[in-house]
Amino acid sequence: MAAFGESTFERKSSNREGVINLEAKNAELLLITLEKTEANYSPTTLYNDYAVSEKIFHWQSQNTARPETGKGLSYVKQKQTGKSILLLVREKNNDEFNNTIAYVFLGLADYIDRYGAKPMSINWALRKVSSALYLEGDGEDGGRVSLLHRNQLGRHLW
Repeated sequence: MAAFGESTFERKSSNREGVINLEAKNAELLLITLEKTEANYSPTTLYNDYAVSEKIFHWQSQNTARPETGKGLSYVKQKQTGKSILLLVREKNNDEFNNTIAYVFLGLADYIDRYGAKPMSINWALRKVSSALYLEGDGEDGGRVSLLHRNQLGRHLW
């Protein structure tokens, strides 16, 4: 959040949600945690977020968003409004020592399509292939796209 002026030494961000609207910059940060547990999330916020491929990311909006109004409509009309959507992702909240895991910037994304409401399931296209993603498994049906960490090995997609 510091990189966007949302958190400083003098003023910490009070944001507890996964979306930060930077109105002055016509941008929105989507803070995404992939592995969610009932211990850390309520049943209504166990969103199903995941990388579909190295260029497409599936994300579920907040559980109040509808495509015809408010926040949901702003996602659908993202290209027309020129709003920048920035995807920041982490695998889980904490590491094995209970330290908070930082988000990894995947990149700028553009709206592709959506289905459903409350929450909306949205597919975003990354403008560039992210070097933070890798494919586990053999790359066939059993493979899964994941975040690349220093201590993990995986077959890179590029």
